[in-house]
Amino acid sequence: MASRAKSNRVILNVGGDRHEVLWRTLNRLPHSRLGRLGHAVTHEAISQICDDYSLEDNEYFFDRHPQSFGCVLNMYRTGHLHTVEDICILAYHSDLVYWGIDERHMDPCCLSRYYQKKEHVEDEMRKVNEIFLQQMDTEYSGDDRCAVYRKKLWDILEKPQTSMAARVRLLILLKNFTFTGFGF
Repeated sequence: MASRAKSNRVILNVGGDRHEVLWRTLNRLPHSRLGRLGHAVTHEAISQICDDYSLEDNEYFFDRHPQSFGCVLNMYRTGHLHTVEDICILAYHSDLVYWGIDERHMDPCCLSRYYQKKEHVEDEMRKVNEIFLQQMDTEYSGDDRCAVYRKKLWDILEKPQTSMAARVRLLILLKNFTFTGFGF
């Protein structure tokens, strides 16, 4: 910890990309992941914030894809958060959550585009999920004579909320697991 206290600078290694930054820059967002790193003094506290570190080199490693980190670091330096065009918007959102940066800090020039893209992708994912579920229902309810029985069996095995038989099956399974777990 002594070498860290002597240095004004820190090296952040994000997915192999190294960034040198001043500690006081990271303190601008004290509740974010990097802001908390500046105040972490024990091995346990540091290990909860980053994936690996070297106190001798004053370097902290984060096993993350580095693509959006430039925007995150720029937020610390300038106070302005912008989007990255060539990254999935949900991956970018996930990165913001990981680094502890609230998306509401985004500059107005990017904010509406960010929310539009995010809503569009979430809607598309919902549609794909609905189509998948419909295909599963169709697959297990086909046109042959066994389709009705196949669908009922599927519901009993996979959807305990659909019938009394499915609930009874679930209770029997839970009872067996409980007895097995306690060694009865």
